[in-house]
Amino acid sequence: FLFWGRLVSAKGINVLREAIKRLKDYEYTIHIVGDMKNGDQSFDQIYSENKNNKKVIFHDALDQSSIFKLGCKCDIALIPSSWFETGPITVYEAFAMKLPVIGTRLGGIEELCKDNFNSLLFDLNDHNELSNLMISLIKKPEKIDYLRLNLPQPRSPNDLGNEINLVYEKLL
Repeated sequence: FLFWGRLVSAKGINVLREAIKRLKDYEYTIHIVGDMKNGDQSFDQIYSENKNNKKVIFHDALDQSSIFKLGCKCDIALIPSSWFETGPITVYEAFAMKLPVIGTRLGGIEELCKDNFNSLLFDLNDHNELSNLMISLIKKPEKIDYLRLNLPQPRSPNDLGNEINLVYEKLL
């Protein structure tokens, strides 16, 4: 599993913290990437509870290339945001790394991720549902292959520009 971004409760680090507690009897690895000096209290808690947990690996801030290399070695992107993401770049990045998403059923995450097709979605702040989805993939890793097969092709910057241009043309 891979979580990257700001290490604050708005990005769901508190939800991830609670989910990890329910995973103690399972084999897994979670990589948590972000600026460890600028995390909030929820990050401080997840770090203090898991700094000696060999299943949870903390990385300080990484550049995009390093995140991409790490992501290509992972199976699932975790995007448990409690913030109403309007155009979540992390979803696009996950798909570019060929990572299905376990994410919050909220805003742009829900719009981009198709539940039980290329991603798995859970209700806002529901750490029990998040951990159940993670456990389901630990128990049946073949589902990851199914989700990965259904990922959309990454869009190029030109494709994105053309899509935005079409929206403006319709409005004008």
